[in-house]
Amino acid sequence: MTGNISLTGRYAVLTHGNTRIGVSSKISKKDREAYKERLQEYQNDQYGLIIRTNAKDAAFEDVLTEIEQLKAEYKHLFKICCFQSVFLMPEICSTVLYYRSEKCLYGWHGRNSCE
Repeated sequence: MTGNISLTGRYAVLTHGNTRIGVSSKISKKDREAYKERLQEYQNDQYGLIIRTNAKDAAFEDVLTEIEQLKAEYKHLFKICCFQSVFLMPEICSTVLYYRSEKCLYGWHGRNSCE
């Protein structure tokens, strides 16, 4: 079991436990560099992003829309995992529950990681 969580979309993956921004090597070097440059505003210390090969032919705005949806799902999961009992949430995967017990309750990074 791991505390690393990945939320996968069609064009992007939001990764907790790896905070870098990566782009599929199957996307041209020019487009990879463009993605990395345009996504710098998403660089943070909570999660990272991986742009999948499927994004190769997608409009950048569609990729951004999906990233925003993944961010909202990420925030929702951590809000739930920090304030609900394991027994009340059987639908939440064991990875999220592991993260709850290891990081949220013990306040890694010197603060409550759930906020």
